[in-house]
Amino acid sequence: MRLPILIINMKVYTEVLGKRSLELAKVAEAVSKELGVSIAIAPPITELRLVAENVGIPVYAQGADPVEPGGARTGHVPLEFIKEAGASGG
Repeated sequence: MRLPILIINMKVYTEVLGKRSLELAKVAEAVSKELGVSIAIAPPITELRLVAENVGIPVYAQGADPVEPGGARTGHVPLEFIKEAGASGG
């Protein structure tokens, strides 16, 4: 049986800019532990590594691009980069 999971997508609101995304992720982690529920977090791509390295709940990228690393891919984010940042997926 699969358990339900709540995924919090932070989008790109100014309220989660910088370390504020980590603050929200830590609150989500505390609630997950306190209530025994599954919560994952999807911070802005610029905050992905910060959040992934500092919480124990799953962290997902809000999006990724189906491209191979290398070459002329300015502005694209390959899945390998998401994984390297410490995310559980994208």
